[in-house]
Amino acid sequence: MKIAIARGPTCPNCGWDGFDDWWLDKSCRSDGGPVVDFYANLECECGAKFEVTRYHDGETHSVIPGAEA
Repeated sequence: MKIAIARGPTCPNCGWDGFDDWWLDKSCRSDGGPVVDFYANLECECGAKFEVTRYHDGETHSVIPGAEA
């Protein structure tokens, strides 16, 4: 699994972090739980598709499931 941990979505494949207004993406959803703010599925300009989990403290995990690190 490839993962990037940052203050916002960061492509785990190429490191690009210019996902402006990513929370407006139609895949973005909130679980209303005490730990996680949002989940989303994004696609980078490099073609990588990855999952985003944003926690209430602002830490954001961007993961390409099944990709070798």
